[in-house]
Amino acid sequence: MKRLKIYPETSIFGFVVGVRRARYADATERLFHEIEIGRVHAFTSTEVARELGKGPEPLRTDLFRLLRTYQLTELDVTDEARELAEQYLQAGIIPQKAEPDALHIAIAVVNNLDVVVSWNLQHIVKTRTRLGVNGINKLSGYRKIDIATTEEVVSQ
Repeated sequence: MKRLKIYPETSIFGFVVGVRRARYADATERLFHEIEIGRVHAFTSTEVARELGKGPEPLRTDLFRLLRTYQLTELDVTDEARELAEQYLQAGIIPQKAEPDALHIAIAVVNNLDVVVSWNLQHIVKTRTRLGVNGINKLSGYRKIDIATTEEVVSQ
């Protein structure tokens, strides 16, 4: 079976080192175990690093340690990703105030990843978002991407 290429967006990291909501933390810890054992290939981005850098200490240091520990492949924010994110925003799929959320999805799409993994149930992990994003992707010549919570991605 093909190894999934995933993009855990910023909300995922807080459930490992910060917020300890049991339901989210357990599934998220299982996801990082799957990254560690090589069952999934995880990617991050300079946008995730920028957002994590805004956190308070000592949480910020813990978050960056997590990135180094699991050796996530870092992707740059490209003009291509910015343009695709803008299409999501212009279409109203992601609200303007949540521009970083659109950018996370676009980064994953232009880099041919399989899944955006998120605990952001407000703007990212929604049927409306999945359908809208994949409609824009198809019209723009990109492949379909899945958007899921960690619970949907981790093996049983």
